[in-house]
Amino acid sequence: MRTAHALHHFFHWAIVLLIALAYLAIEIRGPKGSDSRVFLSNVHFLAGNLVLALAVLRLLWRLWAGALDEIDSNRVLAFLARAAHLAPTFSSSRNPFSAF
Repeated sequence: MRTAHALHHFFHWAIVLLIALAYLAIEIRGPKGSDSRVFLSNVHFLAGNLVLALAVLRLLWRLWAGALDEIDSNRVLAFLARAAHLAPTFSSSRNPFSAF
């Protein structure tokens, strides 16, 4: 695997894991005023800031190294991949465009 592939994959999966952590932290944060709520809210904010930083680094890397070649796959897999990448955008009941 080329270094470019490894860095693209690292940025992608690190961002996925941080988004999952931020979502989990805000969902289980606990009652108002509790120490767990303060801690998990801080975890949520930290994960969000790391997502932003990694997204900027990923964008800069892609501008410098270029996009990866598309993998030949069938139309069903391409549709499922796009749907999976759009799912977080529409998963929020409060604001469907909060991912932007």
